[in-house]
Amino acid sequence: MNLEQIISLLGWSSIINTGLLIYSFLIIIFAKKIIYPIHSRLFNISNTQIDQALYWIIGSYKIMIILLNVVPYIVLKYLL
Repeated sequence: MNLEQIISLLGWSSIINTGLLIYSFLIIIFAKKIIYPIHSRLFNISNTQIDQALYWIIGSYKIMIILLNVVPYIVLKYLL
């Protein structure tokens, strides 16, 4: 793999992962009435705990996208 292919891979990976992040956020926002009862029964937790877990998961995923995809893409694209 040469440098141009790596830059392209990181760019597409950033786009795809950001799309998945937005999709999962929209699912959480618009499908709460479906998500809460299922997870409450499966894991025996309250709606507040579900909110906290989802917030932590979405936040962690966003940080990983930035650190592992966006930052290397910017560095390789614009500084080299």
